[in-house]
Amino acid sequence: MRFLFSLIFLCFVFYPNFLWSKNYIANYKIIGSYNVAQQILLDAKLRNLNINEIDISITSRSIGKSFIGIKYPIIVISNLIALLIYRRTVRYLISPGLIIFLAGIVLLVINVINWILGYKDTIITDDILILMIIVGIQLSITGFLIEVYKNQSEK
Repeated sequence: MRFLFSLIFLCFVFYPNFLWSKNYIANYKIIGSYNVAQQILLDAKLRNLNINEIDISITSRSIGKSFIGIKYPIIVISNLIALLIYRRTVRYLISPGLIIFLAGIVLLVINVINWILGYKDTIITDDILILMIIVGIQLSITGFLIEVYKNQSEK
């Protein structure tokens, strides 16, 4: 963790064009305040910006107490996942949502055909069918709302 903070410090001191460049500032997104260093690197990578690595030396901390507990990794991982979903909404929310929804509709059509032909006594016989339709709709709507939010914030 200290490595990443040192890297960001070095970026500010020795390579300020990375963080203050028009390419990065034009459309950056940082979620939360726990892991800014990782989010900056992930955000730049997801936007295909160039990242240069430099060698640094790290000294061990001899005083002080770490603030990292069990809560920290959970917050960090959730922030990184939220940033990934924000940048790749269509890939991780809308497309899977539509695929799941369409699979649910296909199952519904199969169930209706089986009911019409007399193979089944009820129309909806699979609980997974209802779940697939609801989850597909929720994922797609959430993805569309995130896209609307992104378009509003870019204006």
